[in-house]
Amino acid sequence: MSGLLSGLLGILALPPIDVPLVGLVWLVPWLTRLNQPSRQRIANALLTIGLPLGFVLGPITPAETMAVAGGMALAMVPFALIGAVAADPAGRTSGLRLLLCLGLLCVLLAGVRRAGLPLSLSIFAPAHSGHMRLIQGAGILGADLIIACFQAMLAVVLMRASSGQWDAGMAFMRIGIATTALLLPPAAMVFVTETVDHFPARSIAVIQTDIRPWERDRAITDGVLERIKARQERLYRTALALGPDVVVWPESSAPGYLQPDWSTDGEAGGRGFRHGYRYLAPGYVASVVQTRPDNGRARRWPKYRPIPFAESHLAPASINTASMPTTADGLTPLICSDASHPEALRMATSGRAGLIINPTNNAYLGSPFLARMHQRATQREAARAGVPVLVVANGGPSALLRPDGQQKTLLGAYQRGVARVTVMPERESAALPGLAVFLLMAISIGMTACLATGRIAAVPERQCQSRASRWLLALPVFMLAAGLTQHRLWLAETGIDDSSPPIAPGSMAAIHSPDAPHRGAMALLAREFGLSLGWQDVPADPASARRWLCRKTGLRLRERRLRTVGPPALGLHLTPAGSQAVRWIPGGEPTAWDPVSGQFHAVDPESVRWLTTARSPDQCRSTPLPP
Repeated sequence: MSGLLSGLLGILALPPIDVPLVGLVWLVPWLTRLNQPSRQRIANALLTIGLPLGFVLGPITPAETMAVAGGMALAMVPFALIGAVAADPAGRTSGLRLLLCLGLLCVLLAGVRRAGLPLSLSIFAPAHSGHMRLIQGAGILGADLIIACFQAMLAVVLMRASSGQWDAGMAFMRIGIATTALLLPPAAMVFVTETVDHFPARSIAVIQTDIRPWERDRAITDGVLERIKARQERLYRTALALGPDVVVWPESSAPGYLQPDWSTDGEAGGRGFRHGYRYLAPGYVASVVQTRPDNGRARRWPKYRPIPFAESHLAPASINTASMPTTADGLTPLICSDASHPEALRMATSGRAGLIINPTNNAYLGSPFLARMHQRATQREAARAGVPVLVVANGGPSALLRPDGQQKTLLGAYQRGVARVTVMPERESAALPGLAVFLLMAISIGMTACLATGRIAAVPERQCQSRASRWLLALPVFMLAAGLTQHRLWLAETGIDDSSPPIAPGSMAAIHSPDAPHRGAMALLAREFGLSLGWQDVPADPASARRWLCRKTGLRLRERRLRTVGPPALGLHLTPAGSQAVRWIPGGEPTAWDPVSGQFHAVDPESVRWLTTARSPDQCRSTPLPP
C-alpha cells in the first residue's frame, strides 16, 4: 500500500490539483517501506512512479502508444532499480544506504531527462523562488538531491521512531537539524543572483491560434483552408495594430507545409517568428521556426530533439553548438519539447539567448492538463538556464515563464487571440562561484547523512502481506480510467461533440476535375502547402502543370524510385485516365484522390511515384516525365 499512497500523493502534487507541499513529501510512504523484502520493494517502486506517470500520459496512449510505452519504461527502470538495491533481499538496510540510493535515483533521472523525458523530483515540488534559485545555482540534479535528502531523512525518522530506536524528542531534533542544513543552499542562493547578459526591452505580440487537428487534415476541402487563412490574417492585422517589435506564432500555425526558400525569396519580411513543417521527402519532414528580416534571407531554427517514436518522421538537426543559429537580438526559438530538454537549452544559452520563444501544440492530445505539465517542466529548465521562456501555444494557454518561478498567463486555453507583452531578454546566473555552491551542497548533504546513519531493521515477513505486486495489475486499469476521465473533461472544455465528426465532409469542387484529372491532382498537392488554389489555376498541359507545381511548392518527381518510403508522404498515382494525388498521413495508409469520381481510395505504396522537394528552381525547369 505504500507505493499506492506515494503514487496518489504524486498525482496530488501535479496539475490540475497542484497541492504545493505534497511535492516535497510524496516519496516518504514508499521510502518508509524500503525495509521490506525485495519483491514488495520493487512493486511499490513501480506503483510510486507508475501512477502519476499514468495519470499524465494515459490520455495520449491511444494516439502515441509506442511513445507512452517507451516513456513509462524509461521512468520505471530507475525506480525499480532503487527498490532492488535499497536493502538486502530480506529488507535489512541503513539510513546511509537509503541516502546513497536516493542520490543514485537523482543521477539516473538526469539521464532520463537527457533521453527526452522531463522527469525529476523538482517537477513535483512547487515553483517557489528558493526552489527555482536552487535550480539556477546547482542545477536540477542539485535541487533533486536536496529534495531527496529531505524525504529520505523523514522516512528514516519515521522508521526509527516506529521501531523504538529513537524516541519522539530525538526524532524531532534530528529532523529539525537536517531540515535547517538542507535549507542552507536555497536560502543562500535566493540573494546572490546576477545578470550576465541582457538586451534592450522588446515588445512582443503573441498570436494564439486554435487550429484543430481535424481542421488541418481537411484543409483540402472547399472553404476550410480559406477560413483558416482569413482568421490568421485578422489575427496578424490585430497584432500589427499593437505596434510590436516582434510577432510570434505558435507551433503548427502554418496551414500546410512551408514553401521552399527559393520560392518565397521575394516575399516581404517580417518581424515574426513562425513555425511550420518543411516537406523534404517521403517520411522525412523538418520542423522549423523561421523569420525573415527585412534586409536579409530567411533564418531557421530546427527542432533539435524530436520525441522518440512520436516524432520519428522528423529530421533531427545536427547536435552540436556550431549548427545552432545565432540569436535574433537575444531571442531564440526552441520548438515544443526542445524547451524542456537540457541539451537543447544549453545550446540556446551558449548562443547568448536572453529569451526563449517556445511555440507549442499540445492542447489537442486528449488531456486538458498536458499543456500545464509542459509549462511546469519548461520552467524548471528555464530556471537552470537563467532565462525567461515565452510559451506560444496553438490552442493555448500561452504564458511568460520567468526563471524565479513567476508565471504570467497571456491567453487562456482553447481560444484565439492576440496579447502584447514587453520583455527584457536577459540571462541570470548564481553569483556564488561553483566551488562555493559545491561546498554548501556538501555541507548540507553531509550533515544529513551523519544524522541518518545507523541500521534499520527489516519488516518481519509476516507483516508483508499487502501483496503490492497485485496492485500492479491495476496500473493499466488506472491509466485507462485516467485517460477516459481526462478525455471527457477535454471534450467538455473544448466544446467538441464526441458523437459526431468535428467537421462534416464538405465539397471538393476545388480539386474535382473530371475532364482533366491531372489539374485536380496538382491543385490538391498545392493546397497541402496552404495555397488557396483550385484546379482552374493549374495549367492544362500536363508537363506545364508539373513545372507549375514545382515552382509553387518545390514538389518534383525523382528520376529514380525511392527504395524506402514511409509517412508522411506525397506522391502521384499514374493511371491511364490521368494522375491522381496521393497522401500518406502517419497512422494511416496511402490514399489517392480520383478527380474523375470525386472519391478517395487506398493504393499500394509500390505503385506510387513519390515526390521530393527540389533544392533550387533550376530543378523545376525540366521535371522528369512519368513512365
